Amino acid sequence: IGSDHLVKSLFSGSIGGLSESISSGKSGSFFYYSRDGKFILKTIHKNEKKYFLRILRAYYYHLKENPNSLIVKIFGLHKIIFISSNSIRRKQRVIRFCIMNNAFNTQLLIGKRVDLSGAPSAREVFTSNPQTALKETNFLTQKESVVLPKDVRGALEEVLAKDVQFFKDNRIIDYSLLIGVHSKASEELERHSEKDSLKKIPRTLRLVKNSFNVVESADQSKIYYLSIIDFFTEW
Repeated sequence: IGSDHLVKSLFSGSIGGLSESISSGKSGSFFYYSRDGKFILKTIHKNEKKYFLRILRAYYYHLKENPNSLIVKIFGLHKIIFISSNSIRRKQRVIRFCIMNNAFNTQLLIGKRVDLSGAPSAREVFTSNPQTALKETNFLTQKESVVLPKDVRGALEEVLAKDVQFFKDNRIIDYSLLIGVHSKASEELERHSEKDSLKKIPRTLRLVKNSFNVVESADQSKIYYLSIIDFFTEW
């Protein structure tokens, strides 16, 4: 991806082209979405930046050798330094952020979002806002499940096994599997071209679309958007 294309997508002529949200997780990170929905700017801590730079080579080669990987793609690490104009006592404030692909970049309505970390102590959120990702306890309490065709499930398990091995090799913990759910019964598909393209792709190949995975449920009633995020923590 070229820097010109990235900057154009992010700002669309002005910084006002970004929309903001805040993480519901413990990190308290801020997220800024590009106007075209392709990219996300996420604020990160200094230690997270340092750790990612240490595993950058391994991360790059893992994605290169495993193009079907569910791990979100990071396109850049940056920082902005704000210097106080007070001439008596100059202060600096540093904001660090990464730029990554948006796993939910689609014209379809994502009616439900789920953030599964497999943490020993299950997490839960209390909200009716569909933009807020549900956690493990919500997922289990609501008796949710992701039902996939057998062939797709087998291929997906292989992809996940390789990603998990990458995390083990690099001592990474606290990552999450992010799932976005589009229910075909909830509305008409807004982009018929996407519907048609899905019909033309064999189910065994419905795992990767650009930089993230798009999978159809076994009964073809739902479309799942899958991505592994938040992998900047070392154990």
